Amino acid sequence: MNSLRTSLEQSWMTKNKSFQDYSQASSSIKNKNDVNHSNQGGDDDGDGSNDKEERYIERKSIEPRLNNLKKKFQASVFIMIQKAINLSTRVIDKALIDECGKIKINDAINQFTIKWFEKIVSLHSEEDRKYHTLCHLEEMFGFVDLIIHNDDGFKSEKETMNWDTYDTIITLSIFFHDAIYNPKSNTNEEDSIILYQQFENELFQLLSAKDTERQENENRSSRWIGSDRVCTYIQATKSHNLDGIVNDSSSSCIGKDDTSIKCIKIFLDADMAVLGKYPTAYDHYASLIRKEYIHVPHELYCEKRAEILQSFVSNVTNTEKEGKVEKRFIFASDIMRETFEEKAIDNLQREIGMLRQGIIPGFETDDITSSKDLITKE
Repeated sequence: MNSLRTSLEQSWMTKNKSFQDYSQASSSIKNKNDVNHSNQGGDDDGDGSNDKEERYIERKSIEPRLNNLKKKFQASVFIMIQKAINLSTRVIDKALIDECGKIKINDAINQFTIKWFEKIVSLHSEEDRKYHTLCHLEEMFGFVDLIIHNDDGFKSEKETMNWDTYDTIITLSIFFHDAIYNPKSNTNEEDSIILYQQFENELFQLLSAKDTERQENENRSSRWIGSDRVCTYIQATKSHNLDGIVNDSSSSCIGKDDTSIKCIKIFLDADMAVLGKYPTAYDHYASLIRKEYIHVPHELYCEKRAEILQSFVSNVTNTEKEGKVEKRFIFASDIMRETFEEKAIDNLQREIGMLRQGIIPGFETDDITSSKDLITKE
């Protein structure tokens, strides 16, 4: 596990920067002809032709990674449709179902999938995003794979369960959990859920049989088993506390079987894995978070972030419940606790100490200068 984690981290900082710059690169250079044209006619935006060439090369180097994400998204949509067919053919246009009960992927479905993937790419490429970019999604998928492949118990369970359903729920939750991200808002998770529901509603309107189109307010769970679960996964990223979900006997939003609970733990642990990185990589993460909150004055940022992190550390290390002190953890799954827990606590405590001295980990003088420029532009 440690060696695999190290291999992920070796390229993490470079990857983050490359995805962060993807939007600028792709918008400046749509194809090689743009580069040739800029060499002949000059640049209206003031960029030199060499810079355009570099952006073109950068965009080309990113495209294989984008294609991997695109394939994941397409596969999850197709499985989601198939699960809906298996649940109830009544709500699906029979023209879209072959004689074996399988979905026929037509142009409309393909166009829908591409449109929504491009929307997710666009949202995660917003200029103000520094950490919550496509790289975060890519890395989450990497950690999900690491957790699953290194958990012998889970690997054996996969062979006897309907894994593609669980995998699709995790995949869609990763793609949508930070789809709406505004550091000035406290409703990002709720807004991301609304966006996911828009995506799902649009998909099922596309698939609906004519006599069921009027059932716009039908029970979401009648569409496919993941409808409510994806929303629950996204909402869980607001607090990363599963007590109200797993321990609520009246709740069926994630399922009460062991596999369902393991899957939401895997998802949340992948989202939090950054906390357990080696110090250099963690410091880079901390500096990116600061850049996302650059609208907050330096002293206030240091004070409030230190308070938040201290509250988080205190909560996971010494929690009182029903008159008893319980040991709680950052990570929900055993394998992540064994691998990341101690390092995550060390990183958080180290950042708290630095923040109380007015120092932001990984945030250099050049960053401060560029941040002031951003504020001036706003």
